[in-house]
Amino acid sequence: MPTRLGNLLRAAERKPLEKYGLDAILCWSRLWMLLPDAVKKDLQESRADLNNAARVWLWSLLFCGWTFVGGNAYLG
Repeated sequence: MPTRLGNLLRAAERKPLEKYGLDAILCWSRLWMLLPDAVKKDLQESRADLNNAARVWLWSLLFCGWTFVGGNAYLG
């Protein structure tokens, strides 16, 4: 994967396959139904935090690019 986060997520997907022979992507929807509500809530909060971090990173990257392009337009 191109990023460290991608490598971590891919490793987490492959671990159940190597250890138990289960494909996490295929089994996740069935496993989700068996999880306690507290665990579901924690996972949803973690996913929301990950989404927010990705959104902030993307907006900061776009802002830096806009600043660079916009600043050069005024310089001539």
